[in-house]
Amino acid sequence: MYGQIHMCARSLVLEKFGEEAWNKILEKSGADDAEHFMTFHCYKDSLTISLIVTISEVLGVPLPTVLEIFGEYFFTYCLQTGYDKMLMTLGDNIETFIQNLDSLHALLSVTYVSMDAPSFRLTCEPDPDVSGAIRLHYYSSRAGLYPIVVGVLKAVGRHIYDLDVKAEVVEINKAEAAQETYEHVTFRFFTKTRKQETGAKSPTSAKPAISAGGATDISLTYPPSTIVGAKDFCNIFPFHVAFNKNLELVQCGAKVQTMTNFSTLKHPRLDDIFTLLYPKMPLTFDHIQRFINSAKKVVDGSDELKHKVDTNRLVLKGQMVWLEENNYMVYIASLRVSSLTELQERGLYLSDIPVYDVTRELVLLNQQRIAEIDIAKKLDQTMAELKRTSSALEREKAKTEMLLSQMLPPKIAMQLRDGKKVQAEKFRQVTILFSDIVTFTNIAAAVQPTDIVSMLDEMYSRFDKLTTLHDVYKIRIGIHTGSVVAGVVGQKMPRYCLFGDTVNTASRMESNGIPACIHCSETTYRALQTHDYRFVDRGQIIVKGKGSMHTYFLIGNATKSIPLSEDFNSTTNFSSVATIEGMMSLNSAVPTPSPPVPASTTSVQPLMTKLPEDNCMTFPDKKTKMHKTIAGILLHGLVDIGQSFRNIPEK
Repeated sequence: MYGQIHMCARSLVLEKFGEEAWNKILEKSGADDAEHFMTFHCYKDSLTISLIVTISEVLGVPLPTVLEIFGEYFFTYCLQTGYDKMLMTLGDNIETFIQNLDSLHALLSVTYVSMDAPSFRLTCEPDPDVSGAIRLHYYSSRAGLYPIVVGVLKAVGRHIYDLDVKAEVVEINKAEAAQETYEHVTFRFFTKTRKQETGAKSPTSAKPAISAGGATDISLTYPPSTIVGAKDFCNIFPFHVAFNKNLELVQCGAKVQTMTNFSTLKHPRLDDIFTLLYPKMPLTFDHIQRFINSAKKVVDGSDELKHKVDTNRLVLKGQMVWLEENNYMVYIASLRVSSLTELQERGLYLSDIPVYDVTRELVLLNQQRIAEIDIAKKLDQTMAELKRTSSALEREKAKTEMLLSQMLPPKIAMQLRDGKKVQAEKFRQVTILFSDIVTFTNIAAAVQPTDIVSMLDEMYSRFDKLTTLHDVYKIRIGIHTGSVVAGVVGQKMPRYCLFGDTVNTASRMESNGIPACIHCSETTYRALQTHDYRFVDRGQIIVKGKGSMHTYFLIGNATKSIPLSEDFNSTTNFSSVATIEGMMSLNSAVPTPSPPVPASTTSVQPLMTKLPEDNCMTFPDKKTKMHKTIAGILLHGLVDIGQSFRNIPEK
């Protein structure tokens, strides 16, 4: 089916159910929003069916209901996309509208050359089972799509003829025609005039024929005999044939005789010379009478040659009329060509087409139309490529924004992205953390550079994972709490920087700390008093540039403890404060430390003398071990602190 069908389905879902539902349908069906929605591109039926089935599954609507809704929407979609006048003038009532659908499809097939349209037929006699009902016969090479017809009928009645239409399926059969099997569905439908609302427009349908000056009262006269001889008739109508009820040919136009095998047959029959392409029915006299109001499209050759790719074959399209006086059926047809190229391939010229035949004008007009369609196809392909490029660009943009938001606070990242000037901000209470890998210089000298990179990558990966989990932005160990001013420095390579004495003091806490310990200033200690953390009072120490400072070591909370290294030895006091739910447990391999001694005690034994072996990092070349305190144990505690500070209201 053509991409126009896919575009209609997309428009329906987006309008009725929203973009989120459509994205789910695309993902599940495997359809590409750019590649599979080009108007003049013909796609495999399997893709279209898969799309419709997926719509049913995602929306949770039964497939027949989806097809009926699609039928209604498709007709409205056609009215809105330039086919409104064509549809409005197809018939003066719903019956003639249906009878002329085959002719409309034949016209559209000039543009949509690969279109395999269904066929429709109304029975002349009333429905034998229900009074007032009309029988509609539907033939299609695609099984199971007949609910679309119900939706189309309802939309036609409502939008053109101001009718309420109720349709139901009578029976479903298989029909054979031209060595192909078709689904034959018989519908029974009823129509009822809709109630007019106040101020509503009158229906556009069922207009009576216009008569002027009593023209309908004129008596028609006919000559006693025709003045046109048989030879002249065959030349005037070069593409006609006449046959009896047995399909035996009794007369052929001049071009039919020269362009088919008519002259080689002793007793030629219609089905010896032609194969019926349209409507979809067997080529029998009975079926011809049933479809007497439909345009007939035939190709020279038997059914076996129907699908043969041969541009020289004669294709005719016209009307069959029953001559009651002579009991003959005459087929008055025109050459079916859509371009000058086809005309040349058949060895014909415009002069071979009768002057009265509009096929001449249609060929020339369609030649221009073909050029326009080629441009439209290229535009479709260009738009599809632009959509793919745009999608790729959006994905890369998302990656860039994610990377930027990891390097900078989201608020700052958005301002930079939008080209806005970032104003410096003052924060009253910020906790800053500095970290240091103890003896890093010695480690770097002892191992390969690639191992150093691997070690740092592992450590920072763990650190990033924890900070992301707890929504903590770029904590760095030594901790101090105070006010800072933050702002962006630079334009080509913007950097988000913190300024103030708080930054310097936090750095001093790290440089004056003890390996494998969390060293805190007194302001940080006091900020955490509303949470259940335990500290070791380090007492007064001399800090470069700050003088004497009272500092603490964080050793845990009520549920877990942070092991201290062998370097820790102090006479301190303990204090404990409140608990935060959701704290991460320490590495299970770390022994539980001894309980804290009372505050009156003046000395404390080291909480642990050695870190366990499974908490060490080993390099393959030097077998050098390094405690993963920063990447493992300490980080758990540090992230908990970050979580606590996020819960402290700004003063």
